[in-house]
Amino acid sequence: MRPNIVNNEYALVNEDYMGFVIKTSGNETQDFALTIDFAKRLAMMAKTDKGEQARKYFIECEKKLHSVVNAYTFTESINTVSKQIDEIKQMGSAWGRVGASLKRTKKEARKEFKRLVNEAQYSLDLGFYDDLVNKEG
Repeated sequence: MRPNIVNNEYALVNEDYMGFVIKTSGNETQDFALTIDFAKRLAMMAKTDKGEQARKYFIECEKKLHSVVNAYTFTESINTVSKQIDEIKQMGSAWGRVGASLKRTKKEARKEFKRLVNEAQYSLDLGFYDDLVNKEG
């Protein structure tokens, strides 16, 4: 295992692993402390049954993660669309109130216009009669 650690071109000393010496029964033995990520990489590189088990395990973990992320993304999408629908409904309701207000305003404007036309007609009629009376008189 030592060459896989020390000669690994992708591993950095004191970042991915640290070497230390253990003394047992008067003998010194080189040992290593590995980061979890580096240990995973070594396990996936091993050309053994255990290495194959590690690869399958991490592939299965990745699949589960993707399914959770996809489910979350789908749920988020549904929530976003639902919020947009609610906003559209609120806007429609607001525009409905504006439309009703415009209808009232339009109706009131017509009524006022008719009143002004009638007043103008009355004034014209009075003016016509005044002119008629003054000419005859």
